[in-house]
Amino acid sequence: MGFAWMEQDIFKGIRAVIFDLDGTIFDSVNAHLEELEEIWRRLKLPQIDSEKVKEIMAQGRPFWDSFDALLPSMTPSDREDAKKRGIDMDKEFWKDVNFIRKFNRLIPKADEVLKTLRRKGISLGLVTSIKRAWGDQAIYYTFREVGIEPEEFFEVIIMREDAPRMKPFPDPVLECVRRLKKAPYQCLYVGDSPSDILSGKGAGVKTAGVLTGAGTLESLSKEKPDLILQSVDSIIHG
Repeated sequence: MGFAWMEQDIFKGIRAVIFDLDGTIFDSVNAHLEELEEIWRRLKLPQIDSEKVKEIMAQGRPFWDSFDALLPSMTPSDREDAKKRGIDMDKEFWKDVNFIRKFNRLIPKADEVLKTLRRKGISLGLVTSIKRAWGDQAIYYTFREVGIEPEEFFEVIIMREDAPRMKPFPDPVLECVRRLKKAPYQCLYVGDSPSDILSGKGAGVKTAGVLTGAGTLESLSKEKPDLILQSVDSIIHG
């Protein structure tokens, strides 16, 4: 089985592939929207602006840091109260295995891609803006459902606490490259949003955008990644 990206000269010499999580490995953008719609319903808030939420995801900003922009007509004190209650609900959801099973699924054939890369001797890294308190259980449970032990497949897992600044800054990708003990030119970073491409380019690695998450062909193209793929499956199947 060949590698679609290795057939292009620009990717020769790649020794490590670093993946974003949501929208790239996890089929989670619509799942997050469903979760937020449920939180909005419980808080008795007006209907959530799903397009605005997708814009926030595409920019790589933590959702709750951008909460105010979704409810501009509320008073600051009411917004702060709703935000606090929403965060508490969010945390409880992420502790619930049934919730994780419902809302966290792998992108089709993502597990096959990871296993194939490993067999070929490619080092794997994972970079996500999720906090460990929320993300650890989801990551481990979802991968184990398809027979992947995250710490065995990914040599490095970078989460929000592991870098001083989040995407679109290069810090998390640079930290992953450092821990992988590779040079930036030996690494490919794969993500679904413009902030992923900006972060990867800032770190000096090769970049690939995938069309399975928050980014569109237009928004990804603006950041000039080295390659745009339909999904991570295209890495091995073209």
